Amino acid sequence: MVRGVRSGATILSPQVQPQAQYLFDPITRRAVKYVETIIPSIAAPDSATTVWSNADRFYANASAPSGYHPLWFGGVLTNCTLGQWDATAKRGYLRTSSAGAVGGIRNPNAVMFYRSGIGSTATSYTPKNSTSTELHLYYMARLVAYASANNQEIGLKDAAGSLANIAATDHGFTFRVPTFPAGSWALTSGDGSALETTTGAVAADTSWHEFHFVWAAASVKLYIDGTLIATNSVRVPAKPLAPYLYSVNSSNQLDLADMLIQWG
Repeated sequence: MVRGVRSGATILSPQVQPQAQYLFDPITRRAVKYVETIIPSIAAPDSATTVWSNADRFYANASAPSGYHPLWFGGVLTNCTLGQWDATAKRGYLRTSSAGAVGGIRNPNAVMFYRSGIGSTATSYTPKNSTSTELHLYYMARLVAYASANNQEIGLKDAAGSLANIAATDHGFTFRVPTFPAGSWALTSGDGSALETTTGAVAADTSWHEFHFVWAAASVKLYIDGTLIATNSVRVPAKPLAPYLYSVNSSNQLDLADMLIQWG
């Protein structure tokens, strides 16, 4: 049986290519396909440090072994263990803070995403779909454990930000667990001058979840497994952002399976 984190491949534009990758499942002793999608290929450099592709969907699987992680994760993995496998969920993943210290993903040279397209400057937001008004970001991820508040984050953040908690000077958005030990999922967003945090009513846990962010001009929303958790409408980022993943130490690790970005 073919198993993929994301399925239902659709041809998007001439600048796409099919891609399939496999991991060996030691339980069934079979090779398992864990990518079944159409992957937009990189079109051209936008500047010396940023690349872009005129497509309307980007997919990155985080479970590949060292040396094969996606381009926009390249060179920015800090204290992460790659090539991990969940035999129950049939899902590959990477784990943060494997060396016990700060771990995660941050790439100031990554593909830069905006709510209406892709680009690194205000004049280069060029989505395939010119009518796009909002960005949809999906992560399949889980908390391994959380031993302190606000020390695990997944979202988008401007390239100037560091591998650390989202700060008041950052543009971006992320999920958080703001209270410990019995915390609920929360959404934090920033517009470069301050942060806004809204805590939902769903308790955090250590199961796999799909985190879905919707970034529009006037709001950021967080859905978990299809349920709306929180909406922020005061501090909304207004500049291109890059994927990031952060955990403070091995007592607050995160597992990441994949990332999908598309526009609507």
